[in-house]
Amino acid sequence: MDHSRALRRRAVANDPSSAAKARVLAAVTRFVAVLLVPIAFCRAPGRARFLACQWALSLRFPAEDLRGLAPQTLAAFTHARAEAFWRDGQLIGLTSGHRDAAEQQQIFAAEVRRSGSVPAARRRVLPPEESRHVQGLALDVRPTEGARWLERHGGRYGLYRVYDNEWWHFEYRTAEPVRLPHPDAPRARVPGVIERRSTTLRPTLLTLPAAVTANVAEIRARTRGTVMAVVKADGYGHGAVAVARAAVAAGAGWLGTTSVAEASALRTAGLAVPILTWLHPSGIDAEAAAAAGVDVAVGSVDDLGGLLAQRAPLVRVHLHMDTGMSRGGCPRGQWAELIGLAQRGQQAGRVRVVGVMGHLALADQADPAANAPAVAAMREAQRAVRAAGLGSPLAHLAATSGAVADPATHFGMVRVGAGLVGIDPSETVEMCGASRLTAPIVHTTAAPAGTPVGYGGAYVTDRATHLSVLPLGYADGIPRERSPEAGVEIRGRRFPVAGRVSMDQIVIDTGAEYFPPGTSATVFGPDGGATPTIHDWARWAGTIPHTIVTGIGPRVKRSMANEGEHGI
Repeated sequence: MDHSRALRRRAVANDPSSAAKARVLAAVTRFVAVLLVPIAFCRAPGRARFLACQWALSLRFPAEDLRGLAPQTLAAFTHARAEAFWRDGQLIGLTSGHRDAAEQQQIFAAEVRRSGSVPAARRRVLPPEESRHVQGLALDVRPTEGARWLERHGGRYGLYRVYDNEWWHFEYRTAEPVRLPHPDAPRARVPGVIERRSTTLRPTLLTLPAAVTANVAEIRARTRGTVMAVVKADGYGHGAVAVARAAVAAGAGWLGTTSVAEASALRTAGLAVPILTWLHPSGIDAEAAAAAGVDVAVGSVDDLGGLLAQRAPLVRVHLHMDTGMSRGGCPRGQWAELIGLAQRGQQAGRVRVVGVMGHLALADQADPAANAPAVAAMREAQRAVRAAGLGSPLAHLAATSGAVADPATHFGMVRVGAGLVGIDPSETVEMCGASRLTAPIVHTTAAPAGTPVGYGGAYVTDRATHLSVLPLGYADGIPRERSPEAGVEIRGRRFPVAGRVSMDQIVIDTGAEYFPPGTSATVFGPDGGATPTIHDWARWAGTIPHTIVTGIGPRVKRSMANEGEHGI
């Protein structure tokens, strides 16, 4: 932020009349928000208060420009200030968010002229290549009371004040940073900074609950239906319990798993929302399902007959129709028989039909016409169940792609799995990555031009360089087959993977840069810029991002950002 703006802010902050005016404006804006709640409820019942706050705040701050902020920054800021506004009556306005490189360069050049030198200017503003404003990860706020609120509570959303000399400047971070005296302060000399990064003595996958909550908020904004958070495959590799807690805190009304055992683990962790499980390779354990209070899906007459034969307590069931996937679910020609058996089971008090489900085989195409046959089949299934006197069970067909791209598929609930962790297979919405994989450099050597690297010597250095080794390999989930573009981030720059991926290690060509052992490298993360994303790795490996996040091996340490905080 430039010096002249700072002086103007201090003047306004110290003006009593300005403070009184701010209180009046806050009261009026809050009154407007209350009036807007019914309209917001008609649009999105589950997010009415949030939407009403955003509309009212946009009227109060009409000149704000939120464009260009990274998705995680935008979600964090909008949710933080909605809470500040609704709960505490505190207005938080945005004075500066994303800046393009040219604008940042102009601000930096002006500060150089004002202060007389580059070092002096850097104490107040950074050049474009270092600015987190340019990356969409920083924002400047007003008034001072709003900044104080954000300083006290912003960590819940991943927003932190990072400089002593800039009360207005906040950045999106996945863990609380050490406060620096000014932007140009040497991080290496600040106690705790180097230690924090170098204590990663083994590869670590950090799960970011705040990103999960942001993604759930994005889905909820796009549907009137309930959101089921599907946490199969250990929460898509991010930790089932952690992802489930974050999703429920953000408003997910259901959880989904692929086995009764997975569902029981969530119950043991204290999650009380309804849970559905729908894959039963060795039959349905009715006793365990009833004991855990878990709903089960039945997709055939044999499945339901086997469940009824167990003489277990009453079990809640969802009838599963094959709506075009051909990998499970009851064929449409046998649907009447399945309903008849369900009728008899419900009359006998053995089961209660509470849901009807199917799957979209072509949802990734983001084309409503492609999904139309499945939608028609689901409606037919609903009508038949109602006609049989089984009530009006909850219908659900769409997964992440359908949830974001095709409202016709939503019915009463959408099942979101990949979307929780930042993956939209339809590529309709940019979602927040929910993990960061880091590894320490364990060995660095200087190598002359012509040095072969790795098995087979397929990579040969073309100049004198440095080679750094990371203790991650294909046994840990690094794709062995990947393009030459593949790389990692080290201290703000991307460096290529050199040679073949081994079972336990990869080598990084860092050129003229020497990085000592203990330096942390980011294999993937949500930050953008020099940091690769899971989508980058999927592209380099010729696969989908799902395989990247679910393929991280057990040797990689699991950790949690902002332990105990689960909501944006």
